[in-house]
Amino acid sequence: DINSDGIVDILANSCTSGVLGWFENDGSGNFTEHIIKDNWTLVSEASPADIDSDGDVDVFAAAQASGIWWFENDGNENFTEHLIFNGWVKPNRIQAGDIDGDGDVDFAAGSCGTSAVVGWFENDGNQNFTCHPLRTNFGGPRTPVLCDVDSDGDVDIFATAWSSSITVFIENNGNRNFSQYVISTDAWDLLDLDAADIDSDGDIDIIGGSAEAAANHLRWWESIDSFCIADFNVDMNSGHAPFTVQFTDMTYSKPPASSWAWDFDSDGTIDSYEENPFHTYDVPGIFTVTLISSNSFISDTCVMDELVSVFDGESALKFSTTLSSALCNGTQSINITDSLTIEAWIYPTGWGSNASLGYGTILDKVNFSLVLFKNVYGKNCIGLKLKHEGGLSSLAVTPDSSVQLNGWQHVAATYSYSDGTTRIYINGIEQALTFNPAPSGKIADNSSTNLSIGLFQTNNFRFEGIIDEVRLWNTSRTHQEILDNISAVLNGNETGLAGYWKMNEGSGDSLFDCSLNSNGFSLTSVKWVQGTPFYPTKIEENIMILNPVDEYQTFKCVTLTGNCFKVSFVQNSACETSLFLFDVSGREVKEIFKGTLNPGLNTLFFELHSMPSGQYFLTLKTEENLYSAKIALFK
Repeated sequence: DINSDGIVDILANSCTSGVLGWFENDGSGNFTEHIIKDNWTLVSEASPADIDSDGDVDVFAAAQASGIWWFENDGNENFTEHLIFNGWVKPNRIQAGDIDGDGDVDFAAGSCGTSAVVGWFENDGNQNFTCHPLRTNFGGPRTPVLCDVDSDGDVDIFATAWSSSITVFIENNGNRNFSQYVISTDAWDLLDLDAADIDSDGDIDIIGGSAEAAANHLRWWESIDSFCIADFNVDMNSGHAPFTVQFTDMTYSKPPASSWAWDFDSDGTIDSYEENPFHTYDVPGIFTVTLISSNSFISDTCVMDELVSVFDGESALKFSTTLSSALCNGTQSINITDSLTIEAWIYPTGWGSNASLGYGTILDKVNFSLVLFKNVYGKNCIGLKLKHEGGLSSLAVTPDSSVQLNGWQHVAATYSYSDGTTRIYINGIEQALTFNPAPSGKIADNSSTNLSIGLFQTNNFRFEGIIDEVRLWNTSRTHQEILDNISAVLNGNETGLAGYWKMNEGSGDSLFDCSLNSNGFSLTSVKWVQGTPFYPTKIEENIMILNPVDEYQTFKCVTLTGNCFKVSFVQNSACETSLFLFDVSGREVKEIFKGTLNPGLNTLFFELHSMPSGQYFLTLKTEENLYSAKIALFK
């Protein structure tokens, strides 16, 4: 009743015509058109409510081209427009209601396009609105519907996403807390929802309508009396052993769930009967988690495959060809224009996001890039692209088939401005290069461009696979320097080290720069996975003593040739000494030495020709101390 005459009027909008208006009912079914706003591009929804609590009907409206607005009624059906929010790309649906139960009018809305979000907007009582996103990455959201589905006195929300085929029930738990439950995953092209007691049984059901392309044009969901839908979430799903995870039950149940049974490692044994347990993973691995939730009538099982990833101290980032990226803001410390070295460990599973050409980008700063090629400039190879002062763009490419999929490889590319020399090494072996054209001169200034890992910024090409241990230098490293440090842990203060990203965080959305320059990365849509093992060219580590007695004691493991190793250490006194080899699960696989050794420097030689390739832990135990070193064996 927009004009408060006791008769129902009609509020309407036209997306293609760009008109928002209302039709005044004279009481006899005759309607007069009144325009609120015209020439309004892609106005997609309107919802009436007394927004300012002055006793007349105002209007919320959403236009895909200009945001969400409200139109204030002065009591005589003259409307003044007020912008509420323009932070979404294509807001397209809106419905008014008191969502937080504070007596004023809020609203729920959705936005398609790149925003892909459904949320609610909180009114502070003075028509200032705060956006609260409820579900993001929600492909094609439509029609948030407000209703008290569970009869608990607050307003719940239904929403559908037509392109991702998902319909969700968003339960209002009070105090601005919401829980989400997927009620359909086959609702493709479902564009409209409404709430009603369709079967006259006293509870709220949902009816939905689809567009022409959908298989089921009209469907409804019946609210039932007893159900149990097991669900849960975790506070973190990746980290290094020992790794503790908190599990939170999210079961949707009527009546409420009363018992829970958790299997944290998919071994068939129940590990906890608590509602919200903690569990510590002591060994590396990828773990599937199962929850069985029960109420007094029924049970349901939720299995999350490969949910928890636990690493052995080395982690890396897995990139996909869709949205994955790691970005670092440009700074002067990574504005490299003279000499350059790029190093990384890579495990490519494909050639990149361009299906025909590849362009799997390892590192890119616009004016210098290290990229995999599938079928351009060469086949199954790697190239260093440089943009020089004066406008020259150079490219150096390795031979065809020099890069392999589905295996770890160390790659390094160098450029020396002084003599124009470019070199590329794969697993420490220098490659014959083809130039198109050859490099010449300084690299063009790149102080204002971002640095990216896994993303070619100019064309949005992306890496496909895993990247680990990225190093950026403002010097041209020699072949020997690359070989000496191919698997060594750097101190971070080495001369010329502009950036050093170990990728051993194991979780989170950022990378820490382990050099002195603090060039951190922000991460998008990447997955933490197990990192690269050690490469056997050379391993030499000073290992921390777990129970130190003498600060001068050291334990060194050095690779000799083939699969032969040398261990040297200092003992304070003659004592029983044992040297063992363990696998990454902590199982003893070989006793290398056991006996009494004299005080002073001791050296043990051993070979592992009979052992399979993989990562191992070497443990030296004396009567006083325990030492460990990590080695990797490749054949």
